[in-house]
Amino acid sequence: MYYVELLSTGRKAAVFAAWLAFALIVNIAVWKLGHVHADPRMQFSLDIVWAFAGIAASIFASIIGCTLAQENDGHLPVAWTKPVSRTSQALAKFAIDLAAIAFIFAFTCGGIFLFLAVTGLAPYAVVSTDTWQEFARYVIAPVAFFGLLQVLTSTLSRQAGMVVGLTWVALVALIVLSLVNLPVPFHAIVDVLNYANPLVYLAFAVDDHGNVITYGLSAAALALALIALIGGATAIYRWQRAEA
Repeated sequence: MYYVELLSTGRKAAVFAAWLAFALIVNIAVWKLGHVHADPRMQFSLDIVWAFAGIAASIFASIIGCTLAQENDGHLPVAWTKPVSRTSQALAKFAIDLAAIAFIFAFTCGGIFLFLAVTGLAPYAVVSTDTWQEFARYVIAPVAFFGLLQVLTSTLSRQAGMVVGLTWVALVALIVLSLVNLPVPFHAIVDVLNYANPLVYLAFAVDDHGNVITYGLSAAALALALIALIGGATAIYRWQRAEA
């Protein structure tokens, strides 16, 4: 019943993984051909690995973030005739998509660890006190993007791709506007909208020793989880009431 969804998502995951592999090969080649050597005093936290994997998986989550909208595009009358509830259909599709997102996250981590091993950088990696909290945050982040985009596109059809692109533009714009000295009412509106902006909770900085500096880590992970849960649940609720 869900073969088409599995095939479509699997194909997209394979293509995305191929591009990641290409980027890995290019970076290793540049490192080797350029005879780059690491500073013996250098250290970097494993949190950076999770961050890159979370960002890559978030981009992929955006690519497959309009699953329900694709079902709306000429397939909805058929979807409603399937011998399962609409909620079960949506949850099954989400399960396939989330498995693909998890694959991309793991694939990216593996690629980065391979890069570190080949370039001799692995010994410089250190485990910070909050490494596993950071891991949780960056695992949840792509799911938050997925949930947000699903709720924004669940009642659309062919316009969904455009909405996904515009959503990324809007999320970045909200970050920029939060740094600008806007008049009080507008600044307050931007602050409220940014509570539902996953990009806000992905931010981090790196100090001179390669350690990742974050603020409000537990709150960020919780906020991302809420965006994912509320977004996914609301998307299913809206899709159930779509008209064929």
